[in-house]
Amino acid sequence: MLDCLAPRRSKKTKKFSSTNFCMNQKSTLISILRIGTTTLLAGVLSYVYHPLMLQFMSVETFGEFSSMLGVFNILGVLTAGIGLFLMPKIAQQRGNHQDIVWLYQWAFPRGMLLGLLAGVLFLLALPFLQNYLHLPYRLPLVLIGGSVVLTFPATVLSAFVQGMERFTFFGINGILWWVFKLVIGLALAYCGYGVYAAIGGLVGAGVLSFVLVWAYVFWLLRPYQFKKTQKLNLDQSFVSEFWSFFHAVLLALLLAFFMNSDLIMVRNIFDAQQAGIYGGIAVVGKFIIYVLAAIETVYYPKLTQYSSAQQVPFAWIKNPLLLFLLAGLGAVLGSWILGEKVLWLMKPELAGQVGLLLLVVLSGLLYGVLCFYAKVLVARGDKKVHYSLAIGAITLLGVFYFLPPLSLVQYTLSFAAVEFVLSIYLLRRIYILRKSNEK
Repeated sequence: MLDCLAPRRSKKTKKFSSTNFCMNQKSTLISILRIGTTTLLAGVLSYVYHPLMLQFMSVETFGEFSSMLGVFNILGVLTAGIGLFLMPKIAQQRGNHQDIVWLYQWAFPRGMLLGLLAGVLFLLALPFLQNYLHLPYRLPLVLIGGSVVLTFPATVLSAFVQGMERFTFFGINGILWWVFKLVIGLALAYCGYGVYAAIGGLVGAGVLSFVLVWAYVFWLLRPYQFKKTQKLNLDQSFVSEFWSFFHAVLLALLLAFFMNSDLIMVRNIFDAQQAGIYGGIAVVGKFIIYVLAAIETVYYPKLTQYSSAQQVPFAWIKNPLLLFLLAGLGAVLGSWILGEKVLWLMKPELAGQVGLLLLVVLSGLLYGVLCFYAKVLVARGDKKVHYSLAIGAITLLGVFYFLPPLSLVQYTLSFAAVEFVLSIYLLRRIYILRKSNEK
């Protein structure tokens, strides 16, 4: 059972604090269930989308699409550094609407500027990406480059939605993103555009989702939007906290490597058919990451609203791990029982790869644990996390390019092994955090 452990208080307030914290825990679990439900619905749409798109592509072409999707995702996750920088500020100022407006007026224009800069840099890197991924065309990468412009301001908006704990909209927007992607992608695929349809659905859904979340945040701030207010000197604050922002971006980059580099490197290391098989299986197995993200979405803002580690109730650190393990156990059992049927529905060529699917699920579970606790430790000011993740990434690169894997199973097992070691290391540092709480 999940513990309702309250922070240490005096005897007079102990009973009240414990009751209040348990009520907060109940509200937290309700939020997780709500987001988890919307995540599952989004996952259903994902499972519908990819098998249908596969009907219009060969396994080899799907491998090309998966590698480009990995590039898009790694850029999207990279922008999470902005969210990691903004979300604690938003969570801490959630009760002060005027400060939230100041934050918005400061962050959104700068997000747009960063997006434009990133889009230009991405377009300049297109020749290298096309050669590394062995792609016969460049236009889909150009479309992805154009959509990169919106990923940065979209991350700013998502940080406001999550930091202000608007979890219902957060989940609904995720579902609508898949609906937009499904409708646009299938419409283009029906017209015979193949891989361009898949990329078009991805880009079109991103644009529509951005417009929706921007309108929602603007609506939230509408009572304060046009009032003349004294502006906070946030530029000076950003300069003084530059290294905090740098560490947040570096963390996001390293986490992006572990989440998406497998889809990119598999295209460079293996042949087109093997890369396509791995891409199709990853679509199924990595669903666990999105389930775990529902838990992280609720717990992370609550953990970052505290100014020091000593104030954080340890149950809010331990309970997510228990939920991660329960979700992972369910995902492994579901993959073992239904994996063969699901893979066959995706594409007959994927049948017989249940063992590889289980390894991908295991790797996804370890990534979810790694991602959450790395963020928690960095939010607590622990800079050693970056070094450990960097060593893990360098180890994988060294293994893959100096001792190339002979099979997809060995390739996936390498990711899972490194993620397991890193997760144990981070949980050990969390244990040290617990000891500091007890002092």
